[in-house]
Amino acid sequence: MIVLSGPSMFDIATVLWTLAALLLVSIVKWCFSPIHAIPTVGGSSLPILSYFAGRRFRQNARELLQEGYKKYYGSVFKVAMTDQWIYVASGPRMIEEIRSWRDDELSLSEALSQNFQMKVIMGSKVVTHSYHIDLVKNELTDNIKEILPDLIDELSLAVPEYIPTKGSEWTKVQVLATMRTLLARISNRVFVGAPACRNKEYLGYATSYTTKLIKDVKFFRTIPWIPKPIAAWLFSDARKTLRKGVSILKPMIDERKAMMAKWGDGWQDKPNDFLQWILDIAVPEKETDLEIARRTRSTSALYVRRSSRSLKKELDEGFLRENVEGRQLAQGDPARLEYRHMYASALQSTREDCLLTGLLHCLATMRRRTLKYIKLHDGTVLPRDTLIMAATDATHTDDAVYDDADRFDPFRFARMREAEGDATKHQFVHTSVNYLPFGHGRHACPGRFFVAYEMKALLSYVLLNYDFTLSDDGPWTPSYNESGLVPPLGSLLFKKRENSGVDSSTSIKRFSSYVPSVKSALNFVYPRPQAPSLALVCSYPSMLDTTSVLWALAAVLLTSIVKWRTSPMHAVPTVGGSSLPILSYFAGLFKVAMTDQWLYVVSGPSLIEEIRSWRVDELSLSEALADSFQSKVVVGTEVANNRYHVGLIKNELTHNIQVILPDIIDELSLAVPEYIPTKGSEWAKVPVRTTMQRIVARASSRVFVGPPACRNQEYLDCAISYANDFMYDGKSFQRFPRIFKPVAALLFSNARQTLRKSLPILKPMIDERKVMMAKYGDDWQDKPSDLLQWILDIAVPGKETDFAIAARLMSTNLASIHSTSICVTIALFLLAQNPEYVEPLRAEVQSIIEEEGWTKASFGRMWKLDSLLKEVLRHWSLGAVTLLRRALKDIKLRDGTVIPRGATVVAATDAMQHDGAVYDDAERFDPFRFARMREAEGEATKHQFVHTSVNYLPFGHGKHACPGRFFVANEIKSLLSYLLLNYDFKLSDEGPWIPSHQDLTLDPPAGSLLFRKRETSVHY
Repeated sequence: MIVLSGPSMFDIATVLWTLAALLLVSIVKWCFSPIHAIPTVGGSSLPILSYFAGRRFRQNARELLQEGYKKYYGSVFKVAMTDQWIYVASGPRMIEEIRSWRDDELSLSEALSQNFQMKVIMGSKVVTHSYHIDLVKNELTDNIKEILPDLIDELSLAVPEYIPTKGSEWTKVQVLATMRTLLARISNRVFVGAPACRNKEYLGYATSYTTKLIKDVKFFRTIPWIPKPIAAWLFSDARKTLRKGVSILKPMIDERKAMMAKWGDGWQDKPNDFLQWILDIAVPEKETDLEIARRTRSTSALYVRRSSRSLKKELDEGFLRENVEGRQLAQGDPARLEYRHMYASALQSTREDCLLTGLLHCLATMRRRTLKYIKLHDGTVLPRDTLIMAATDATHTDDAVYDDADRFDPFRFARMREAEGDATKHQFVHTSVNYLPFGHGRHACPGRFFVAYEMKALLSYVLLNYDFTLSDDGPWTPSYNESGLVPPLGSLLFKKRENSGVDSSTSIKRFSSYVPSVKSALNFVYPRPQAPSLALVCSYPSMLDTTSVLWALAAVLLTSIVKWRTSPMHAVPTVGGSSLPILSYFAGLFKVAMTDQWLYVVSGPSLIEEIRSWRVDELSLSEALADSFQSKVVVGTEVANNRYHVGLIKNELTHNIQVILPDIIDELSLAVPEYIPTKGSEWAKVPVRTTMQRIVARASSRVFVGPPACRNQEYLDCAISYANDFMYDGKSFQRFPRIFKPVAALLFSNARQTLRKSLPILKPMIDERKVMMAKYGDDWQDKPSDLLQWILDIAVPGKETDFAIAARLMSTNLASIHSTSICVTIALFLLAQNPEYVEPLRAEVQSIIEEEGWTKASFGRMWKLDSLLKEVLRHWSLGAVTLLRRALKDIKLRDGTVIPRGATVVAATDAMQHDGAVYDDAERFDPFRFARMREAEGEATKHQFVHTSVNYLPFGHGKHACPGRFFVANEIKSLLSYLLLNYDFKLSDEGPWIPSHQDLTLDPPAGSLLFRKRETSVHY
């Protein structure tokens, strides 16, 4: 068992006095700052209050920048972010002035490092000595003509693999994920060469690194700058992924190092790829493999993210295809030039329309950081360490710059290039003060030439070889968040087409001939600006003086050491690092330091019984859950302190299982064929985790909100997002010191944002039911019998807000969707990996259903299926610890261990369930283990899936064991039974699931399985 205690490392009174002193210093400095005179858009510029303005900017960044642009054009205004100010100055002269300053005055590299948090994520050496950027600018760009055939060759292999159409049938493809994987593969043909670029483990690492890097950037921008290095070392997902990636790259790196040492400059077959270019510099400088991997991946990540999101924008495929096929025309044919103009124009407009995708830098480009005080032409003084950017979006949507600027016009630039002297001026890669996605001037994105040809090659291949149309997901509806434009997440339908006789080898030669002189492309003469532009000036607020902060931290540290030395916990041995304040942040698990508490480990089954025997006013489950999942800061105290919805699960939901089970089966019979759309006897590749989430969300929602709301895709998306966001928030806010958690949750909680999105969907239903309750009272004859109504029966008399009602509903959804979908996903992968168990399970299910139908009693007779589920959670427990309790007073255990007030106690479930003294051959997955145990006399009910004991703790144990386990068990059995009867399934080319853990939780399978419809005699 593990005891978690909030460390008395920081005395609250000391912290509050320190914060008060810092706030006073901040206000005084703010009053005398020259920046104080600059008007603010979006809220107050007062210290602390500016954080609330930052929250508004997080939600309405684009609107606020547009508002300031129009209101203060020709002058300067500012908007607040959570850790800095953004100062906005308008006018084309400002753009030219910014790019005219020397690098030792305005630095691009320092701005990138700050904006992307690269020094804390990647390490200072890679950032300060960024020679890989020069490799992009020189070697990669100069070799485009040589490497383009390799790109197209890889496309011809990769696209049919990732868009696997059959004959004339339409195939539904999740476009963003597919484009990301495709671009990872073809980019890595250039970065690491073949066959490494086809290694699925390497590609998985490459694509996950891109996603995790962006997530890290967002997270570390919310952390004060002093603890950032420690936070990055502890929490950076990108750094963890890089360390995994080194093991994949190391054999290749070692082999090339050996060849370089052996042959030197005489290595005749030396690879001509990005990894080798890096090694040519890294080996003499004795860089580590980790630093080499950082340079390779950070370059690849940029191309995969940018290109995949831009390619998702829908184009007029018919007209473009006609022109793409025109590349077969003679080299000097005017139609060829027309094709090139129109194709580049479509890409350029796509780029314009999608330029906000990603982080703030896509709302604003041309970033620079001041290395000294800078005075601009209008008298504005930029202090040292100020960030300056150009607001690309405001410029691109200004009707004074582009006619009908808000309309997407894919051939806008093709027409503009028809004017005399403008043939090259409006190319995709050409920058100007009016077109800034790549920046402008000598520091414009050096990789844009490679990106342009990579995107053109992929789009050309798709246009020539596929028809595509909208799926039932419908058209993309653009929306914005604090990061800019939200990329399309839906699917399109693809169908293979005849390619009109275009020969691939000829195409490669023709396409390669299009590469212009790189030297001339890099020496464009940029025109003087003709239209107003916008510049963003970002400055870290001088709200916290560094010297004051350091003295305050020293005082808090001294107090912490004294309190630590006199604490009884000092005598408890530590595993994983030092227990000293500050140093304790470098520990791991068991008396293990977390960022805001300790984990103390005690053992013994008698202690589990002792813990569950304490009264709720001594050891509290609800307080432990609130602390573990940070629910008080995420959903608010109104819901966290009065968890009556848990009582509804324990009573109403559990007692009505027999009644609601037919509804679940009915919904499954509609939802499963929709989300697993097989055709005849063909195998369909299905991403299991996401598909199970959708099916479970829909089946659960049939019980929670009823039809037709349970089929509302927008509502289901919110329910699924909330489940993921709530778990992510819980982990994220554990990293914050508790005094800052409420503000952090208000500003950064993804779950709260999802709740607010769900309110417009739920509110009409809630209002309608409130009206009926007021009208009929207890005489409402057709009153719904679902979870929402059970909540309303308590919430309406209690005058709860709609937000609290939605939070209760979504929190119940979370428990169902998260645990149920993961359990089913693991079970399916384990069965696919062990197919010998499928037929015994299928035979049991079919015989019992044919005899008794789809009833609760019939599921109770399915001992093998029940045993499978119990073994899944025994062998792969979703959490390493369960049986959470929080001490509401000092507790002394029988062995003398003192659990102080505020500590949290948990049982080490995973360790116990893999103990050979508890289970025979405990490390082996044995799906019928518990079915055999139930055959012994008197053991028929003791080893059921829902039965808890000191030896089986996934659901906890005792009177506070998970109240929803009975509903979950029947839901899982219903879904697995339906799948076993109606589908064959097997491993896909992605191979078996390789389990991994992160912190205290299991990483669920993220891969795909192959499904095929089968005939069944069972009726529903």
